[in-house]
Amino acid sequence: MLWNSGEFNDETSFSGSLITKLRRGSQLSQAFLDTRNKLNHSNIISQSPWLDADGDGMNTTADEEHINRSEICLGICGIAGSQPPQITQILPAPEIGGSSALLWAKTSHHVDDIYKVRAILVSPDMTISEYQGQNTDFGRIEIELTYNDNADPEKARYEAEYDHFCTPGLWKVFYEAQGTDGAWSDTVSVDIVQKQIPDNAQCQQSGVNVAMLLNQTKYQAGDDFILSMQVNGQQTVTPYIAIILPDGSFVTYSYNLGFSFPNALYPYRETLSLDGLRTYPILSFPMSAGLPSGEYQACGVLLEPQVVDVLNVENWLSIDCVGFGL
Repeated sequence: MLWNSGEFNDETSFSGSLITKLRRGSQLSQAFLDTRNKLNHSNIISQSPWLDADGDGMNTTADEEHINRSEICLGICGIAGSQPPQITQILPAPEIGGSSALLWAKTSHHVDDIYKVRAILVSPDMTISEYQGQNTDFGRIEIELTYNDNADPEKARYEAEYDHFCTPGLWKVFYEAQGTDGAWSDTVSVDIVQKQIPDNAQCQQSGVNVAMLLNQTKYQAGDDFILSMQVNGQQTVTPYIAIILPDGSFVTYSYNLGFSFPNALYPYRETLSLDGLRTYPILSFPMSAGLPSGEYQACGVLLEPQVVDVLNVENWLSIDCVGFGL
């Protein structure tokens, strides 16, 4: 179970919402029902939590009746633990035409009791129902807000300027605050409407680049293999990631399908909207024993969306390969 980690916790995570309610003294039965009802009516992500009290692998009314009778709480029922911070005020929903906007939020706690405040931006071309926490980083932009006391306690707030609202359409901004004890606030969201493609340098398409990054160049069985992809530019692309084997064959990797059959072409993602310099974690696992020894390459290629002839180098916007030995 995720312990209130702040990953869009109250808006999209069953565990985040459940833990928040339990910390506030709710019984498990009521916290579960409230959280399930909230998710059933959420337009952010579809989750269908089950309650299995007797361990038979089924969710029945008997399970919920058992939990109701048990009066299970986190600590003492009706007694809340230390209260997490709350977002009390945020930037009102604006319409913008330029590339920048000042993001700001106020919190319920004193600055000395706040570890950080962040804004998570989701661009119009990300489908939020695809969000899978740390496993899906696409389109998610995280901005840490800095405290500004403004010499006036009434106007003190956390703020940051973001200058890459380049994609027209509806942007969603999620604000969260974390206390010094690690507890996250409920998520508060606002929509920002970008009316046009801004006509400035930040949003002009001036080429795209990809670079593949490895944690080392020589591996043995048991070593951690960590592959990341760094991209830069202002354009929507289709990325492909391939591992070229010592015999010259290759496998491609898709974020939701895994590795392909030999020499099959799976895009890593159908579309990815580049918005400046970003690094995406791709693979992280212990190197398996029994793999063929020799020289490998990890390659990344960027193409325009819907390109059919993927292997035609004239269609490649950018390519980068990094070698490693096994």
